[in-house]
Amino acid sequence: NACVKLKTKQQNEGINLYPPYDKVRIAKQQCRPDSIIGTAECISVNWQSLMKHTINRICTMLEDEIDKMFESSSSGIEMEFISSYGFDGTTNQSRYNQQLDKNINDSGIFVTAMVPLRLQKDDEIIWTNTMAQSTRFCRPKKIQFIKETTEHVLAEKKANDDEISELEPIIFELPSGKLIFNPSDFIKH
Repeated sequence: NACVKLKTKQQNEGINLYPPYDKVRIAKQQCRPDSIIGTAECISVNWQSLMKHTINRICTMLEDEIDKMFESSSSGIEMEFISSYGFDGTTNQSRYNQQLDKNINDSGIFVTAMVPLRLQKDDEIIWTNTMAQSTRFCRPKKIQFIKETTEHVLAEKKANDDEISELEPIIFELPSGKLIFNPSDFIKH
């Protein structure tokens, strides 16, 4: 196998470029929220899991800054996580020779996505998404093989707004203290 030969040659030269696959697999799993549900025509994640995962990833990135905030607070810190969500649809996609159910038309794709905008404590901004229009921080919530129509957009908006109204607080227990995110601060339209 060419990959094994290349890895062996590099290791013999003292170069270790390729981490063990178990570590790669674990790192990839950390990049996905829990509760992903998939069918032939749709894949989605619930808002609670998506928000918790996104906040966790941002807080992991800001670990040092968050630890400093706990130096002046012995109890939990309430923070605001502000994000936005929207829809995008495309039609007349290239059709591929995939074996799909006869009732599924893969020429139209409809996506519901969330974009994190800001993390703040009171009026102090801890993190801001400087590329809010970029796909870098775009978090897909739902991807469907369906044509975008006004009726579908309105139905998806209502379903998402209903699910968002049911969100529960997200609490992270850290070694330095407790971070609390209240659902009323999550989504801004």
